[in-house]
Amino acid sequence: MKFDDLPVQYRGNIDVQPPFDRRRGDPPALSEGDIEAIVAFLNTLTDGYELSPTGSPDCSNSARY
Repeated sequence: MKFDDLPVQYRGNIDVQPPFDRRRGDPPALSEGDIEAIVAFLNTLTDGYELSPTGSPDCSNSARY
């Protein structure tokens, strides 16, 4: 039984919707192109972020609203 190490009362909390519905031997849920696109997007979230010598974020490059 899958997740047999989980107490019975918590087994209903397991997310088995795609992409968590994979079984051994199934092809990967994401292709190499999908993974590269996700990594490229995540890299855009850190553009311009620099850690100052004091250890706090340097937000001088950030847009001011």
